[in-house]
Amino acid sequence: MKGIGFLIGAGLALAMSGCRAPEPENRPLGAAPPAFVGRVLRVNQAEHFVILQCERLPSAREALKLYRGKEPAGAIRADGPFRYPFVVADILEGAPRRGDVAKRDRRAAANPATSKDEP
Repeated sequence: MKGIGFLIGAGLALAMSGCRAPEPENRPLGAAPPAFVGRVLRVNQAEHFVILQCERLPSAREALKLYRGKEPAGAIRADGPFRYPFVVADILEGAPRRGDVAKRDRRAAANPATSKDEP
């Protein structure tokens, strides 16, 4: 009987030694990764706008950041028309390309008083 208890205890000790909580990411408190909104479907550089295909439509006049891979590629502002899943957005900076990813900054979305939208 002692042998079975020892084996069970040793087996539990070995099993538990490999379990540990994942390492927390080194992110400042309150910093969340930008939330995916959609992808650039069309670009009209002459008229300074893009058409986004969205998973969720952004709010009217919401500023979004564009990324090409992991690198920032510019900024846009959703001005409409809004017809799910598409929205037209003005180019604020950068040179967007088809396939660029539009993301919203979660901190700015949580605190709209700090957004840098133009009137």
